[in-house]
Amino acid sequence: MINPVQQLAALIGVSAAGWLASTALRGFSAEIAGVRFGRIDTIFTFAGLIVIAGGFYASAALRSADGPAQPAPEPAAAR
Repeated sequence: MINPVQQLAALIGVSAAGWLASTALRGFSAEIAGVRFGRIDTIFTFAGLIVIAGGFYASAALRSADGPAQPAPEPAAAR
């Protein structure tokens, strides 16, 4: 069930990046702290920021998760 969702997310991401590069960011150029950013650089930068944010979210979620399940103690042998 997860594989089709991953494929759909990849398809949407590629489509959105293609649309941004061909229409919304056409002719985009900026310079920040002496570094020049074009339309493709901007798309990759924001994609990287989303990946980093996802890593921080996963890190926080895993820290608050319970550890591995402990096996139930065995009852004392009847004498």
